[in-house]
Amino acid sequence: MYKVYVNVSTSSPNWIYSSTLSSAIPHVYFTHYTGGSYNDGGWRTLDADGDGLTDFIGTYYYDDPTGDIRIETYINTGSGFIHEPSWIIPEYFMHNMTDKGVRMA
Repeated sequence: MYKVYVNVSTSSPNWIYSSTLSSAIPHVYFTHYTGGSYNDGGWRTLDADGDGLTDFIGTYYYDDPTGDIRIETYINTGSGFIHEPSWIIPEYFMHNMTDKGVRMA
């Protein structure tokens, strides 16, 4: 289970656990354990739609027999996240467990 803490103060850190946001986060894995080590899961956080809220974008591609490919975007609505299949970036963050150096700005 994910845990989300929200800073509820503008003058000093005051972190409060939010069960509502914790249960609303999509199942994204920033790292995954394979081959005896932890690897980058291909997920990045950024404000994809310019609304000031942190969204999740995940892209990776593996040249293994499964041909596992992921291109997913989850948009933060302020009360949860919605899967937005039309938001597709043109590059993969990860290819065969190697960071391709793609960054978002």
